This record gives sequence, C-alpha cells and structure tokens, in this order.
Amino acid sequence: MRPVIGISYALAETFPSVKYDLEENSLEPGEYMSAAIINTALFSLMIFGLVSAVGQYRGMFTTPLDYAKITAIPTVIIFISLMGFFLYYPRMLLKKSAERLDKDLVFALKDLLLQIDSGVSLFDGMVNISRADYGSVSSEFRAVVQDINAGMPEDRALEKLAMRTESDFLKKSLWQIITALRSGSGAQKALESVLIVLEKNQRDQIKTYTQELNLWSMIYMVFAVAVPGLGTTIMIIMSTFAGVEINEALFITMIGACVFVEVVIIGFIKVRRPTVHMI
Repeated sequence: MRPVIGISYALAETFPSVKYDLEENSLEPGEYMSAAIINTALFSLMIFGLVSAVGQYRGMFTTPLDYAKITAIPTVIIFISLMGFFLYYPRMLLKKSAERLDKDLVFALKDLLLQIDSGVSLFDGMVNISRADYGSVSSEFRAVVQDINAGMPEDRALEKLAMRTESDFLKKSLWQIITALRSGSGAQKALESVLIVLEKNQRDQIKTYTQELNLWSMIYMVFAVAVPGLGTTIMIIMSTFAGVEINEALFITMIGACVFVEVVIIGFIKVRRPTVHMI
C-alpha cells in the first residue's frame, strides 16, 4: 500500500489543478488518488481477465502476439480512460455544484431584491434567504450570515463567499453588491442589472442546448441505425470482392463499438443539459 500512497501524492503534485479541485471538494488528495489508482487497476485487471477468457474460449489466440494485442489494447484503453475520468471527476463535482447554485440563484436574488425594495436591510434579507428553501444558495448565504454574526463586516463576508464559490454568476452578483456597499450606494440597482444578465444567460443556455440536441440526436441515430446496417453490408461486399476475412469477432467488435458510442453520446447529452429553472 505504501508505494500506491507515494505514487498518489506524486500524481497529486503533478496535477495541481486536480489537487485544488479535491481540496475545494473537501477531499484529501493522497487518499483520493490512492483510491483512483486501486479502482482503475482492479477494473483494468477484470477487463484483462474477461478478454483473455473470451478469447481463449473462442480460439482467437493463435500466436503470443495475437494474445498480447487482443488483451493489452482494451486493457490499456480502459486504464487510461478510467484514470482520466478520476482526474476530471473533482472538476465535474465543482461544476455540478455551480450549476445547482445557478439553478436557484434567480429566485433567491429576486426574493432579495423584493425585500430590499420593501425596506428590509441587506443583512435581514440575507438572513431570510438563508432560512428559505433555495437549496445551495441558502446554504451559502447561511455561511455569510454566520460570518457576519461572528463580527465580520458585510462586505468581507460577501467577499469570502465570492472567493469560495465556483458559480460565475454568484461571483458577479456578490462583487456587484460588494462594490455598491463600499461605494455607499444601494444594492438595489446592482441586483437588478445582475438579474437581467442572469435571466438572459439561462435563456441562451436553453437555446444552445436545443441546437446541440438536434446535432447529437442525429449522430446517435447514425450509430444506432446506419453504422450497423451499412457496416454489415460493406463488410459482406469486402469479403466477396476484396477477399477480406469476416468473422464473428469482427461483427461483435463493431456492434460493441456502436453501443459504446451510443452510451457516451447519451451521457454527454445528459451532462450538457442545463440545470436552470425559468419563471
């Protein structure tokens, strides 16, 4: 286990952005990287054993070179893919956290603006937001209220949140409010301008996603319908006129590749879906 821990800390130092993302998610870099290496190695060994067993059963290994190519290539691809996923996963968590904030941010800021328009102070408005059901936004403002109650000035508490959050729009909103507080002007105009930009951005996200969805749906249909049918036809023609050997393993590989691409496209579409709530 010690060599794995040593490699884990070396990897964490090699990728400072991953180390930062892990610390932002309250994860210990060495422990996370150790778990990533162990899980990746175990899963790669499982794939290696599965491919070896299937290849042995189907009689696909005629020479040691065939055995090396057929078993090593999928294992290496799986290992690199999984390791890349584990390295990117902390960043994905931060992006999801920012998306959850942006989802409820419009409603929370509208509520805050309405309270300020009604004569409620900024601090009392933030207290009400922290007690409301605005998901991650309420949690973040709860931390701000706690800092202010502990004696920290309002602008410093809001600045602390702006430096911590991964949501670009929450950052912009907070810096607008901080600037208004430090210049002595009201936060009302700052909130109004931020809300206009935020609502426009959410509409643009939905519009962009709709356009992307049309493209990815077409690509999905190509791999779900066209590639298997046309691929089979082309292989039959090549086996007839070009003398290319067509066997069961080739058909299985083609179908497996198509299924893999379809799963990747579905996952990509799901990840790209904007998590916004429009009024």
